[in-house]
Amino acid sequence: MKKIFFFLFSFLFVSFSLFSEVKWVKGDLQKALNSAKKEEKIVMIDFYTDWCMPCKILDKTVWQDDEVGKKIKGMPLIPLKLDAEKEGAIAAKKYSVKVYPTILFIDSDGKEIVRVLGFSDKETILKKIEDACKNNDPIEVLQEKYEKNKNDFESGLSLAQKLLSSEDNSSNQKAMTILKEIYEKDLDNKNGGRAKAFALGVSASINQLSDKLWTMFLSSGKNAREKEIKVDIFGLDENIDFTQFYKFQSFLYDGYIKEKSKELLPIFKEIYDKAVQLKDANITMDEEAFDRLLGFFSIDAEKWGETGETFADCCKEFAKGEKLLNEVAWYNYKMQRNLEESLELAKKCCEISNNAPNNLDTLAHIYMSLGQKDKAIEIEKMAIEEKPTLESTLKHFEKDELDQLAEGVEPKKKNLKRAIPEKNKGEDFKE
Repeated sequence: MKKIFFFLFSFLFVSFSLFSEVKWVKGDLQKALNSAKKEEKIVMIDFYTDWCMPCKILDKTVWQDDEVGKKIKGMPLIPLKLDAEKEGAIAAKKYSVKVYPTILFIDSDGKEIVRVLGFSDKETILKKIEDACKNNDPIEVLQEKYEKNKNDFESGLSLAQKLLSSEDNSSNQKAMTILKEIYEKDLDNKNGGRAKAFALGVSASINQLSDKLWTMFLSSGKNAREKEIKVDIFGLDENIDFTQFYKFQSFLYDGYIKEKSKELLPIFKEIYDKAVQLKDANITMDEEAFDRLLGFFSIDAEKWGETGETFADCCKEFAKGEKLLNEVAWYNYKMQRNLEESLELAKKCCEISNNAPNNLDTLAHIYMSLGQKDKAIEIEKMAIEEKPTLESTLKHFEKDELDQLAEGVEPKKKNLKRAIPEKNKGEDFKE
């Protein structure tokens, strides 16, 4: 299910440790480049500033992690830390670094390979580092190769992927142009070029769409409008009531869904059709992008209607990892659709995740929806062993109730009933 991560404020004021497991070259780009040339390695630059809180969190939670330090030590790279406003100012300007932190990978000649913008968790950072070490052709070199031979799909795909990683609008547009060229030219899917271009292009588009929708949603105060929004001002007899303000935002938000749902439905249908056609090409999508967007639709599933359901079916075609499998199964549960198929998805998800409690919870809900109450209770009790907060769900099952269904959606089984939601529960996400 969709997860929200909260960072501990205690990390925000931690200074860079002198005893970090990552052994940094400090403040000397030329020294790092010389070492990289001599040792046939690449350079990884962590651009930070003194005032950048995410930089401090990255240092505390990732760079000082023992596992990260040991893995980086065994990789063909030179780690360099630069303050972008002090000793690293010239380098930051040269490479157009505007976001902090920025992790920049360059070859021994100083040519950019790829960059990672903003804070990422340990697993994501390690994967990015491994990818940079493995695919270490600079962007400039790949661009020259592709421009010389537009049939060099491998170079074009690698170039597009690196351009997309920069998260810069201009780079993203260049990447999408390249991917469309490959998709339209490689009709016979030679070496998987067409399928890979489709996967990269759709994943990038879904990522951009989910970014915009989540930004709109969070700024609307949707969670807050479910509660009484009143502020007690010292010296005043009455509180200031913001409830009507959020109701107004709710109206705008609902109208946005109605408009966008009509616009997105044919697009998702086309994506789904193409995905089915290319299914044998072993497409690998960015599942995180699909998971984020399906999680967004899940919040107001009944309002998105056929659009959300079509997208859930798209996700099912691409889902291989536990997170997206679980998101699809949970969405279908909320809408009480495709329950038998979703049962198999949930089982597979539990198998992959070694029975993670959230995944077991999804499986139990689907069993309950299918009328297998004893099995649902058995599975939910397994989940409770790792996550005691799920006991409230068990109580619903024992009373023949289903909780967390989408608004207005009724259980398929007549002997079941909807659970009465707690007042001001405000749980739009399953943690």
